[in-house]
Amino acid sequence: MVSLYFRDDPLNHGAQEVIEEIEIVAPSAAARQLDKLPTDWRVKASHQEGAPASCVLACIHQQFAVSDIHSFDGVVSLAVPAKDAPEIEVRLTVTRGVFGPGRMITLHAKDLILK
Repeated sequence: MVSLYFRDDPLNHGAQEVIEEIEIVAPSAAARQLDKLPTDWRVKASHQEGAPASCVLACIHQQFAVSDIHSFDGVVSLAVPAKDAPEIEVRLTVTRGVFGPGRMITLHAKDLILK
């Protein structure tokens, strides 16, 4: 079992970006444990035969979007095969609210820390 941490915060705080959704896709792992989520966030995890495991953390109401990726450090733990370094991709849905359009950010293994 390893916990997922984020190496750097990819948000542009000067543009007032906040995270609305985090999708974690891990073909060789499964989400097994979730720690405390921020207020008004929900989680949906799935692992179907022949499909990559995925875990989606989503903000239910815009006013509870999170501006610091490190708020999610250690929240998701993954069961991984002992012999393999898991292949993980994290997609962030980021918004600027009324200040402009949002964007998608994709993070890969080099952007993550597994403990």
